[in-house]
Amino acid sequence: MKIFYYKKGFYFEGVNSFIPKEAVEISKEYYDKLLNDMTNGRKIDSDENGYPISLYDNEYHRNKSIKTYNEIFENYIKTPVLYTNGLYYCPEYVNDLSNILQKMFDDDMTVKIWDASGKEENVREMNKKELIELTKFLFQLYEEAYQDKRKSLSII
Repeated sequence: MKIFYYKKGFYFEGVNSFIPKEAVEISKEYYDKLLNDMTNGRKIDSDENGYPISLYDNEYHRNKSIKTYNEIFENYIKTPVLYTNGLYYCPEYVNDLSNILQKMFDDDMTVKIWDASGKEENVREMNKKELIELTKFLFQLYEEAYQDKRKSLSII
């Protein structure tokens, strides 16, 4: 079976009912190489003679890098870290803790704060000062991860 290429499309003799007359014939080996290149983030275009060539796809790799940096950030903020009370908390909790803090008008008021395990034995009653310290700790970790992500994204 002969394989042809024309304007970003492949045509197969015996399969396609219409093959443009301007289409160029390529070998099965070259077709397989082009498919492999496309799988690995390259794009197919034509040279000045209409022959297919494999090109580095900047947009594909840029989007892949953005996705990777976003995943690294998400994994980091969802990974429990050890706090001074011996329990583990996730940096992503910072927004929830900030919301709780806004509702604590009384300095003597306490609130139950769960750690990352979700186990009843790891619930701690915290007063406003303790909650502020935990929030600051998690905010610093969250902010560092966010700034690392922004720095990484700024170079792509």
